[in-house]
Amino acid sequence: MRGSPLARAVMTVIALLALIFPLQRLTSHPKATVAQPRAQVSTAKKKLHLELTSTTVPFKFQITHGGEPIWSGESNSANVSTDTELRFPPEGIDLVLDVSWTQDKETAVRLALTPENADTMLKTVWGTMSASEVLTFSQEK
Repeated sequence: MRGSPLARAVMTVIALLALIFPLQRLTSHPKATVAQPRAQVSTAKKKLHLELTSTTVPFKFQITHGGEPIWSGESNSANVSTDTELRFPPEGIDLVLDVSWTQDKETAVRLALTPENADTMLKTVWGTMSASEVLTFSQEK
């Protein structure tokens, strides 16, 4: 045997101590930096123009947003429209369109939504006697 066991033990301990800092640095997660909060995107209310066009008249309709009715009525003409104000965040809004007709035939109704200073967005719903659908409108970036 070469050297004393005590000398080998001391050398092993010194070698392990020398590896502690590099191993600790390699195996630990870097400290997370606190991200600055994103600037609040303005979700102020925007003026919106809504227009419904139905292929069958008369028809009854209701449009809700967040569980609250924003427009409802009955029409004897194919086109009806209104102006309203809603919060329109960049990720978009969901509008629930409920519509019913007196005639038993396949019918389409188109909802056109035009935000102030923006392009018109169109969604079409089909149904027989009635239809109910969630329509998602989002602004293009």
